[in-house]
Order: sequence, then C-alpha cells, then structure tokens
Amino acid sequence: MNKQIEKYNKYSLYFVLGIYALMLIILFLLNSLTLSYICQTLTLSVFIATIFTVLYERWLWKLNPLIKIPILNKEYKGIIEYNNEIDE
Repeated sequence: MNKQIEKYNKYSLYFVLGIYALMLIILFLLNSLTLSYICQTLTLSVFIATIFTVLYERWLWKLNPLIKIPILNKEYKGIIEYNNEIDE
C-alpha cells in the first residue's frame, strides 16, 4: 500500500478513536454507559469521521493554515520551464 495512504488511514483511525473516546467519557459522566450506547457511540463516531473526511476532501483542504504550499484555485497564465538532463 502507498505510504501516503497508510498515513492517511492511520490519521483517520486516530480521529475515529478520539471521537469515540470523547463520546464515551461524556456518556460515563452522564451515567448512561450501557452496551447499546457503546455500540451506538462507535457507529456515530465512524459516521462523524466519514462526514468530516468528505467535507475536508471536498472543501476544507483549501482553508488549512498549516500547509505552506500555495493554493492555486484561480486561473493563472505563465510559462513552465524545466531542465531535462537525461542522457540518451
């Protein structure tokens, strides 16, 4: 599997587990921790992570302030130059 996909899967798993742990803590504090709530919480955690991933892949990636790569979301004109030094 591609390294980037493995990294993405790892972060997705951490995100789901984080949401799940947070929801379990909330249920524990509300004294509502039963087996059915634990299963429903896991299902809801996966659903929330899926929705967030779809939103990020579609729109939110443009707003990421931590990435220093320029975001090209307009029309640009220019000349692309490169040096191909392959000996044939």
